[in-house]
Amino acid sequence: MRLMVPVFSSPRRALKKFLLFIFAWLVLLSLEYDAALRHYLHAKFCCVLQGGNKVVYAVGKRTLVLVAFGFLAGITLAGWFVLRDGLVWIVGSLSSLLLGVGFMLYVRQAEEISQLCATQEDLRHSIENYYRQLQVLLWLTSVLKVRLPLPPLGGFPIEPDLAALLFRTVREKKPRLIVELGSGVSTVLIGYALDEQGGGRLVSFDDNEWYWRETERDIRSHGLSDVVEVRLAPLKAVSFRGQTWLWYDRGAFSDLRNIDLLIIDGPPGGYQELSRYPALPVLYDSLTEGALVILDDSKRPDERKMLDLWASEFPNCALESVDTLNGAAILKKGSLERERSR
Repeated sequence: MRLMVPVFSSPRRALKKFLLFIFAWLVLLSLEYDAALRHYLHAKFCCVLQGGNKVVYAVGKRTLVLVAFGFLAGITLAGWFVLRDGLVWIVGSLSSLLLGVGFMLYVRQAEEISQLCATQEDLRHSIENYYRQLQVLLWLTSVLKVRLPLPPLGGFPIEPDLAALLFRTVREKKPRLIVELGSGVSTVLIGYALDEQGGGRLVSFDDNEWYWRETERDIRSHGLSDVVEVRLAPLKAVSFRGQTWLWYDRGAFSDLRNIDLLIIDGPPGGYQELSRYPALPVLYDSLTEGALVILDDSKRPDERKMLDLWASEFPNCALESVDTLNGAAILKKGSLERERSR
């Protein structure tokens, strides 16, 4: 096989070819180095758990190999385009093929690293949340003087951090009348808080007959019937402001006035869009001045939209966000109005 040797007609043309060669090589090398550097930094800043340094070290070694391969491929590929030498053409073709395979492996590796880092980040958040909920649960068990074991917390029932928020709020504010939308473990906890302070009343509503019976049974077994009443209120069509929702039977609230604390944890969000929105418009006039409204699950899109609607419809209410696992929001009736009057 006769190899082609490049022939240059003048030193100036040879210099021009050489400079084009160097320029093409530098462009390819810079692109390869930029990709490798981004890959390395992504892995370094994502992998934050123990063992993450090992991942970064492995990625670092692969990055160096990738840069070295790009260096060689850049030379041969530049020679292929610029010098048109037969041997360089063969080597350049093979190098281009290897470069394509290497790039595919690089993309696959980057995806694996991203998945690993995302998994580690999710795991870290899960461990932190578990530890936080465990701390709150230990605090609750130390301050609660229960007569019987409490039903399990977490999952569909409220999480320990929200249970602690409700318990502390009742302890500090000492409300005389509490209305709770959605009964369960929280009903028992609030009952114990009222029993501890020696006064107050909780009326809890549920649209599900099975949950209503379970909560009613728990209240009786814990000896809290003097301070807690659980009412079954099936969902009915509620219309106001030109729209209709499925919400608790409004007749079940007819005897409730001067509510100091309203807890909104029902109806379930899956029933309809903005399922819990009617709570504040329906019960706002029954709230005392300075009454607190606690909304659970405020991190969900529907609840965030509800808070925006309430803020526009009831501008004299102050809003505070509480960092619980599912998110909680506290509204205070009339607080902004009093601030403006000072």
